[in-house]
Amino acid sequence: MPLIDRTRTAAHGRHEIRRLKAVTVPRLPFSHVGQALQIVRRGTPGAPGK
Repeated sequence: MPLIDRTRTAAHGRHEIRRLKAVTVPRLPFSHVGQALQIVRRGTPGAPGK
C-alpha cells in the first residue's frame, strides 16, 4: 500500500506520528466499497505532571 500522508506533531510533552495509506480494491465483499484504508497512529506519553 502506498503511503499517502504522514504527519508528525509535538505538543504538551507528547510526540505523535500519523500515517494514512489507501488502495483501490476491486470486488470487496461489501457493497458500494471501492477502497481500503489503513490509519496508524503512534505516540509517546506526555511528560510526568502535565
